[in-house]
Amino acid sequence: YSSVATGQGATLARFFEGTDTSLEDDAVFEIPGQAPLQEGPTCDGDEAILQVARFAPGATEPTEILTEDLSAVRFNEDLEMFVIALAPLGADIPPPPLANIQAAQGSSPDVFRTDGLAGLDNVDAVGFDNDGNLRDANGNLLLDDAGEPININTTAPTNEEG
Repeated sequence: YSSVATGQGATLARFFEGTDTSLEDDAVFEIPGQAPLQEGPTCDGDEAILQVARFAPGATEPTEILTEDLSAVRFNEDLEMFVIALAPLGADIPPPPLANIQAAQGSSPDVFRTDGLAGLDNVDAVGFDNDGNLRDANGNLLLDDAGEPININTTAPTNEEG
């Protein structure tokens, strides 16, 4: 809904801002309520590093595996998929599970709202609070174009099933 998150702005970093996840220094990936994925452990003696595997729509093999500047990874096309993996270099990284793909395809595009992000000064991160309201890094509510709080729990469904 905002040019801030489209075109050159369609990056993992922008997606992370809208989903309350974070990736620090390409070494620590955090999802609220889960243990962080952090570089350092070994798998069969090989050091595990954070990687982003890009999958073309419907592909079962990654088209690209990235190991640097992970937050800057851009979304290039509709329906492409990404897996963030903590694994040794050269490890086989499978595509996302089919159930996850189907759930994502059935979700409303309103779950990730970017209106209100443009023009915010000094915003390092945004995220949803415990009530589902989107807040900036200073804790301020982010509002949609109508002046209403952006809330993940009250977004209108867009599919025919409601």
